[in-house]
Parts: sequence; structure tokens; C-alpha cells
Amino acid sequence: DIDGRVIFVNSTLCRMFGENRPQDVYGKKVALYYGEQTQQRLTDEIFPEVLAKGQWVGELDIHAKNNKCLPTLNNIFLMCDTDGKPLCFANSLTDITECKQAEKELARANMKLVNTARQVGRGEIATSVLHNAGNVLNSINVQTNVVRERIAESKVTDIDRLAKLLEEHKENIGEFLVNDQKGKQVLPYLTALSEHLISEQKSLLDTTGNLTKHIQHITDIIQIQQETGKVAGIVQTFDVDRLISDAIEIGSAGLNRRHIDIRCEHESISDVCLDRHKILQIVTNLITNAKDALFESDGEQKSIIVRTRKISDDRFAIEVGDNGCGIAEENLMKIFSGGFTTKKHGHGHGLHSAALTAKEMNGSLSVHSDGVGSGATFTLELPLTISEALKS
Repeated sequence: DIDGRVIFVNSTLCRMFGENRPQDVYGKKVALYYGEQTQQRLTDEIFPEVLAKGQWVGELDIHAKNNKCLPTLNNIFLMCDTDGKPLCFANSLTDITECKQAEKELARANMKLVNTARQVGRGEIATSVLHNAGNVLNSINVQTNVVRERIAESKVTDIDRLAKLLEEHKENIGEFLVNDQKGKQVLPYLTALSEHLISEQKSLLDTTGNLTKHIQHITDIIQIQQETGKVAGIVQTFDVDRLISDAIEIGSAGLNRRHIDIRCEHESISDVCLDRHKILQIVTNLITNAKDALFESDGEQKSIIVRTRKISDDRFAIEVGDNGCGIAEENLMKIFSGGFTTKKHGHGHGLHSAALTAKEMNGSLSVHSDGVGSGATFTLELPLTISEALKS
């Protein structure tokens, strides 16, 4: 209620609070289930803001009765009567323990990355790892913002409007639901709202699943650096189309907002036996570069196309093309040189490192462009197996 005492709690939140029954929570100050500092924030800052603005979204830690600390994302909104008088606060909480654990893993991975880079003492390798990890971190940042936006715009606040409608007819609720034109729509609306919230939950779970995959990729990048003293890295058998899907997922952050279309033309290439993560880094870098080229282009129809094809019985190619700003003829011979870049804030390391990595696997990285404004296509050519790669 307006005094901060619990008047309703569902069984899920009851368990999060560490209580056995909802009845054990009713009448208690909700602040008791939060830490001492948060209790003060609720009283002095958060509740007043909800009263003034109608909603507050942010992270708060629950300190449960069983002494467990549970990080949650809170969507607190104000419910009013038909005259606009505040009735109570409603709070929809999301358990973000997995997200917080992922953030900790990411922080540990970054620290491990820095320490390993110092120990190895090879500046170029460290720069390569940081560059590739940066591409993944950009995707993580975009998807994290998407999660926040979806929660802030959640349809859960529509429950407030439904509650007001039912409040208006509480004296004759049965007759209202059966005979009134608006009342007849309540149950179908609840069904539709339930389906929407379930879909919303699935979407958020899918997005957080992608975040976990991205963090695992950063861990793999670090592991590759630790294996730099060996001839081969982590060799595994994989399908090229799945690798392309992963590279697009990582490298395409922000494309929808910039109205950039990305499509694939796959030729089925399976049972490739190479260092998958090195190839994934190269393709992700090429997609990121294509995206940057399109950001700088004035064209209205912006697109990226990724193609895979067999070259021979023992070799295949991955092409990443765009219709962006293109490459001047005088720069084509220098594009893979260390330290050379055409970007305003580039370091000239990504393509240089990608070309070296391709060469290590007995492959090659090449580029074609008809000039400024004509787009560019990068072609990564590789053997199908590690045995062919070692022949170099």
C-alpha cells in the first residue's frame, strides 16, 4: 500500500523473500526484505519518484529471510483509482542472478585477459585478443540495453488499467463480466495479456541465453591466447553454416536500428576440422567492418551478404560483401598492413591480424572493391581439415 506494507504477493515472490506462505508476508513493510541501504532508498527516493512519475525501473537486491541475497530488476508502478488518487504500488520483479553471474564471469575474463597479456608479453597478440573481445562486448552491450528496454515497456503495467476497470464495478462484478460490453472483453483480454507476457518472457530468456553464449566466446578467445605457444589451437569439427550464424549474431549488433539488411547464401559445408574460434573471430571482424562501412555510406538500401562455397574437394571460401563506402584503389594493397586503417577511430589491427591467422591455417584473406562508393567484398579461403592446414 502507500505506506509500503505488503497487501498481496504471489507464491514466486514469496519464495524469493524466503517465506513459506504469502500470509507470512502480508502486513509487513516491504523494505524489510531489502538491504539497509535499499530500505532508505525506497523511502527517500524510489517511492516518492513513483508517486511523482508513475513508474521506476532499476536493480535492487532482495535480502531474504533465509539470508540469501538475490539481485532483481524491479518495475515499480503506481495504481490509482478512477479519480486518479493513488491506491497502492505494484512491483514486478525479475530474478537477474544469472545475468549478474555472467557479468562477474565477464569481469573475471577481462582480468584474466589483461594478466595473460602481460605474462605473454606479446603486444600484437594481446591487441588481437582485445580487438576480438571488443566486437563481442559491443554485441553484449546492445543486447543488455534491449533487455532493459523490453522490461521498461512491459505490458505488465496494463494490469493497472484492468484493475481500475474492475474496481469501478466491484459491487456488481458478476453482472458486469456477463452482461456489460466492456466486461465481456475482460476474460479474453486476460488471456491475450497472459499469452503476451509468456512470449515476452521467452524473448527475454532467449536474449539472456545469447549473452551467455557471447561470454563463453570471450572465454574461448582468452583460451586461444593461452595456446599461442602451440602450432595449433583448439581444433574441432563443425558446420560452416552454424559458424556463420554465430558470427552474424555477434557482429550484427545495432543493424536493425540502422536499417541494414544482412542475408546469407549458404552452400552446405559440414565436417570442417579446424580451429573454429579463430575462423569465428575473422568472420565476426569482417561483418563488423562491413557494418562500419555502411554506417559511413549515404546509400538508402544498405546490405551485407555472407556467402559460403566449396572451391575444391579440400578447400572452401567464406565471402562477406557490402554496398557501403568502398575502398580506394590505392588502399587495396595496404588494407592488410599492420597499423593501416581508413577508419577515424581505427587501429589498423583487425584485418592485419585476420590475414595472419588465415595464413597460419594455410588459408588466405583477400579483398575486392571497384572503388569509393562501390562497396567491398572480403574472401576468406581455407582448407577443410587441419591435415591440409599443416601442409603449409
